[in-house]
Amino acid sequence: MIPVPTLFLYTILYGFVYSIFAVGFALIFGVAKVANVAHGAFYTIAAYLYYVLWLKAGLSPVAAAVACLPPTALTGVLVGELTIRPVLKAPVSVFVTTLAASAVIEEVVRILFSTNPLPVPTIRGSYSFLGVYVPKAGILVVALGLAAVALLTLLLDKTMLGLFIRATAESWDEVRIIGGDPLRVFRVSMALSALYAGIAAVLLSPLEMAITPYGGSLQLLKAFAIVILGGLGSIAGSIAASFIFSFIEQAVSFLFMANYAYIAPLILVVIMLVIRPRGLFGEEA
Repeated sequence: MIPVPTLFLYTILYGFVYSIFAVGFALIFGVAKVANVAHGAFYTIAAYLYYVLWLKAGLSPVAAAVACLPPTALTGVLVGELTIRPVLKAPVSVFVTTLAASAVIEEVVRILFSTNPLPVPTIRGSYSFLGVYVPKAGILVVALGLAAVALLTLLLDKTMLGLFIRATAESWDEVRIIGGDPLRVFRVSMALSALYAGIAAVLLSPLEMAITPYGGSLQLLKAFAIVILGGLGSIAGSIAASFIFSFIEQAVSFLFMANYAYIAPLILVVIMLVIRPRGLFGEEA
């Protein structure tokens, strides 16, 4: 029997983290119509910077979290300029160049830190609510995850930058007509995308209590599934699909084994591609 309150709790916790990571991936797909395979590498960079600044340099967890995000965002801009913009009109080439960038970053991390998992402390303690023990780290994840999703939604819906981003997702020529620079919007979007990958790394590392050089690749695989499930380029779809993905993953983990938890949501994505290729929230071409 599945412990329903616990299932609900972990669905929410991981759903927020997955949504933060996936919306960054979906953002670039919407703006540039390409799949940035290096998105997982941003997660890896942030996770290891967080580890070094907190556990090696002696910064507080909060200071380390804040300090690791700007370099991660800058990496996003650099990857965009070096591996995406030169071949922007060729999606297959973008896939290859960003895959190469991701492989290089992961290999550098592996050389510097080895492939062994590095332990990351979590926030100790929990609260009891309706018979369920809610970890303090989980409360922090929900609070910060909700704030991150809300801030991105406000930015896209209520600001001039958001207007330019939404216009760029429709047509780069449309942005030029309203006085914007689509390349500048692309750079800002790359920074935001990497920033949100970094936030996901900071939130998930203490929950998982370990980091590895290939953790970002695993998150990227999940993000692919989530974005396809929600609808390519749809921010709202990615958020909703993150919680669906998380629920299936956790339910399978409780019912069977944790190893199967990664497979079940991917099977759902394959079914979705067959019956509704545009995803839950994707629009007809």
